[in-house]
Amino acid sequence: MIIFASPMQTSCELSIWDLETCERLPGLFRCEGLLTERNTLKVPWKTSPDGRLLGLPVGDQLAILDSSSLERRIRPLIHSSEILQCVFHPSLPLVATRCEDRSVRVWDLENACLYMPVIGEKSLINWVDFNSKGDMLLACLDGRLHIRPLSLQPIALEEHQRIARIYAGREFIASGESSVDNKRLLSDWKYSKDLSPNDTNPSATQLRVWNERLAANYVRRSMWQAALPHYLQVYRLAPNELRVVNGLAMLYCEAGRFAEGATEFGRYASLLQERNEDEHWERYLSITAWLAAGNREEYASECMRQLERHQDSKSAMISERIAKLCFLAHECPIDVQDAMNLVERAVSWEIEKPTPGLAPWTQLCHGMGLHRTGKYAEATEKLMPLIDGKETIPVLKNMARTFAAMSLAGLGRDSEAQEMLQSANQYESASQRAPHAFGEWLDLTQLSIVLREARANVKHP
Repeated sequence: MIIFASPMQTSCELSIWDLETCERLPGLFRCEGLLTERNTLKVPWKTSPDGRLLGLPVGDQLAILDSSSLERRIRPLIHSSEILQCVFHPSLPLVATRCEDRSVRVWDLENACLYMPVIGEKSLINWVDFNSKGDMLLACLDGRLHIRPLSLQPIALEEHQRIARIYAGREFIASGESSVDNKRLLSDWKYSKDLSPNDTNPSATQLRVWNERLAANYVRRSMWQAALPHYLQVYRLAPNELRVVNGLAMLYCEAGRFAEGATEFGRYASLLQERNEDEHWERYLSITAWLAAGNREEYASECMRQLERHQDSKSAMISERIAKLCFLAHECPIDVQDAMNLVERAVSWEIEKPTPGLAPWTQLCHGMGLHRTGKYAEATEKLMPLIDGKETIPVLKNMARTFAAMSLAGLGRDSEAQEMLQSANQYESASQRAPHAFGEWLDLTQLSIVLREARANVKHP
């Protein structure tokens, strides 16, 4: 029997073949990040001594598969950096992994239990293995062989979940795949320091790299609150680096800390301005965050500044954004007709010189403006094509539903308004339960702002 890896367009497919009959056997495993650009394995897979298990490193996850069916035996073993090597214990159901962050972890394959790192060094770890008896862990560090007793101190999966729940403030999915091995600086690093007190003085660069990786792992799982303490460590080390300031602002908003997010977006925009770079998008994010935080004074003053600065702009996108910011609030922070002039200019420019992807957003903004000016019938007529459109993205469709519901209520069509609002409410509820991509807070927050207004104004028939 042989396991064969076939490169696909964006992934790799593993299959099993019988060497005697040259037939493909049942079993298939597909994953991304397994091959290099030259279609060679990034990290070789390993089989257990009895041949029953296959250890497959894929980025920062170790997949443990049944070698006869390629089905997962346990949940993915998730690390805080890329895995460079895995090796099975000669007799016990254990596997050791060597990672890019210069650490070694030992895992129990029966219950996916993590044992604390036996090695955590500043030196480069070239390879790791068990000795033949299985009571020692061998590691080559910068050409020197280190031999250490295999001292197993388990951290149960339930404990990982409990810790992460405290950090993230939310429950895990039933399969446990959201649980993470990421409490490095609070437990893993302390354990390594106890083992080698003279060899564990992390530099500022190391601290930054480790915290960035920890934050990235939590962000990938939509665990915003858990990512924040680690990203704040990065921020303290690089407070004026544009990418870091922007990342912190985004994390604050993802975690619902909008006032802090608005402040950081404003600071990011100021840093861009000092470099003579355009900062309109960052001001747009900041104004949305101020409104979400309930700070109407900052929201109104920032809207006015943006209008004064860009009132002569010939960019349909900028005009649409400023107008939409003004229409989000029940009380328009500027003269509503000035905002309508902006969106009408954006509509005319969009007809003359279309911007890819902008047309539906301009149409939504126009419908929002018609509602704010009390033209409820025209607003409903403008918004319905977006609601009925098969290609309209979900969040835009539900923004349109929300304003259409308020316009229908203004026309006295309460039954239709309530039906429209119910659909938007269901979408918001589903979005809050499901993990979302980094940065999606913006559209979801704007939807939540207008939904709160709609719930107060749309009457039950």
